[in-house]
Amino acid sequence: MRVINTITVKIIHPTNNSDVDVELPVDIILNEVFPELIEANFLSVCENYSAVLKPRDNCSNYIMLDNQKSVYENGIQENDTIQILIPTAAGGDIDYVIDLWQTIYPFLDQVGTVLGITGSAIGFGLWIKNKFSHKYTPSSFIEKIMSKELWNVHELSLKLNIPDDDAKKLLKGFGYKWDKRLSLYVKTDKTVEILEAINKEID
Repeated sequence: MRVINTITVKIIHPTNNSDVDVELPVDIILNEVFPELIEANFLSVCENYSAVLKPRDNCSNYIMLDNQKSVYENGIQENDTIQILIPTAAGGDIDYVIDLWQTIYPFLDQVGTVLGITGSAIGFGLWIKNKFSHKYTPSSFIEKIMSKELWNVHELSLKLNIPDDDAKKLLKGFGYKWDKRLSLYVKTDKTVEILEAINKEID
């Protein structure tokens, strides 16, 4: 009797960030995993699911997984985290999205250093890339942040499904300034400068 080796991985939903621990045979084709997640009511019916392997540490990048290869062939290991993607979650072709983030995050690192808001072992740009690149293109993400002249921190945290402290970090990083009188973060000239510089990086 053939013994099938299995591993346990964490799988993250493409839109609501909920997760589930799943035991997978190492020889199962990735494309066969999605129907099982649909049957378990974790995913909705969709023909275009794909997935990326989340970084195992802060210095790694997301790795695009091949739907036609097995768990083993994709290099997925015990206790890895897999982020499920749908076309609209990242706004288009994921390889293109990843390339855009690779281009822009070093620039955002510089912004974070200048503004003194890194506050962690990794830079501001890499922090953003690791946290949001699986869900947004740089343009759509930045548009969400800069779409308002005034931001309530809790409103942004709910919009992006992140803690309030992370929302504050984002606003400071994109040039917003705390206004005590309004009790809101306010867009400044620095915000406009950052947006113009980012658009040049993307173009």
